[in-house]
Amino acid sequence: MEMGWWNRDADGKKFQVHLEVFGGELRWRCQRKRHDPWEEYTSPTDEDWATALELAENRLQRRLTTYAMVEKIRRLGVG
Repeated sequence: MEMGWWNRDADGKKFQVHLEVFGGELRWRCQRKRHDPWEEYTSPTDEDWATALELAENRLQRRLTTYAMVEKIRRLGVG
């Protein structure tokens, strides 16, 4: 499962954020420009966690993810 959205950095420039869920592991990545390579996104903010939780809950309603994955995002995002 993969979820993605757009964020802005401190300078106001947009970048894309992806959260991949594979084998029960969460992997955060970001891409600054379209043809730039994907980088590890090491510091997801509380807003990122809230967005990820919202997207996961929406996917749960459509049966595209499991309740366990939603709970894992909820548990790890509390910080």
